[in-house]
Amino acid sequence: MKEKILSIFIFAFLLIIIGMTSVNAASCGISVTGNDVEIGQNVTITVSFTQPATSASFRLNYDSTKVQYISNSAGGRNTGSSVVVDYLSMDLTPITSATFTFSTKSAGAANFSVSGITLSAANLEEYSISYNNGKTITIKEKPVVNPPTEEKPPVVNPDPKPEQPGQPEQPTTPTQPEQPKEPTFRSDNSKVYATANVNVRSSWTTENSSNILGLLKKGEEITRTGISSEWDRVTYKGRVAYIRHGYLTTTKPEEEDNNTVNENPVDDNVVGNTVDNTVVGENNTNTENTNANLNEENSVAGENNIVENNIAGKGKTNGKIIAIVISAAAIIVVGIIMFLIYKKVNDEDEDEDEEEVTKKTTKTTTTGNNRTTTRNTVARSTSTRNTTARNTTKKNTQNKSTTGKKQ
Repeated sequence: MKEKILSIFIFAFLLIIIGMTSVNAASCGISVTGNDVEIGQNVTITVSFTQPATSASFRLNYDSTKVQYISNSAGGRNTGSSVVVDYLSMDLTPITSATFTFSTKSAGAANFSVSGITLSAANLEEYSISYNNGKTITIKEKPVVNPPTEEKPPVVNPDPKPEQPGQPEQPTTPTQPEQPKEPTFRSDNSKVYATANVNVRSSWTTENSSNILGLLKKGEEITRTGISSEWDRVTYKGRVAYIRHGYLTTTKPEEEDNNTVNENPVDDNVVGNTVDNTVVGENNTNTENTNANLNEENSVAGENNIVENNIAGKGKTNGKIIAIVISAAAIIVVGIIMFLIYKKVNDEDEDEDEEEVTKKTTKTTTTGNNRTTTRNTVARSTSTRNTTARNTTKKNTQNKSTTGKKQ
């Protein structure tokens, strides 16, 4: 019985140890609303998890030459060729999926993939992730549908007139394509820094990519010689070049790890966040104020990100400590229960042993009493025999005496 109890205790202890050392696992998958779509249609990409997560961090990569990003459900930010998601639920509400909407813009195969994924449970313990890294859709040309032509009945002129010679057609003058208006630059001579990876162009137009001279990475310094509402004039490798307005700042950004820098430039076909189409052509003072507001917003956003990261880090540490404390408490409780069971069984065994000893003692006492009684009985019988012999002898003596007297 003791061996069984000890085996149960060892088995329960091993189960607890295995539960503490086991790693929660989760898988991630990509699904799409349709594999064959036409140009101009929207496509929805869903990134799903097999385990609910209160914290999720990953990057959805896409082919920016085939699709155009529209929106997502996880608060991710678009970088031009990928959507970076850093989801953290402050009220521990978990998510199991995130959706991303794109519009198709050119025919061909468009690839989607997930990278750098990290998921955490409600107790902020990270999952071990496995995922299928890739999904491809086929984008087709939009078919041209010609409207049906209606046949009109011939018009019969009851009184035909002789055909009058018509005027010769005047040749039409071909229209020249509208040239973009040259921006008016306000003179400037200051050291500025790129707020994101941005293209440096030889002319102030984004109609083609042949005028791209190079890439100015985020945080790199350059000299600005002119400012307009849409373009900034700079000196790049000894020559005059142009960068889309809104991507340069006079405030030097903090140094970042080079491994985390996104090599893809931002989409400079769209004017930066600080330049709205409604303010094009306004005076330079409004542009300066807009840039200042952008710098302030970026500073606030950076501080918020730091606070969120600190909260997430502390939450993860506290979650691990809580998990360790709970596991230790479980081990102690199980140990106490098993000790009480073992003690109870041991006490029962001792009681059974005592009962067996008592029975043996009682049996021995009874046997001894029986033997004593037998001895006493034998002694009494012997005494009776002796008494009888004495009486017989006495009678014989008396008889002899009487016989002598008679003679």
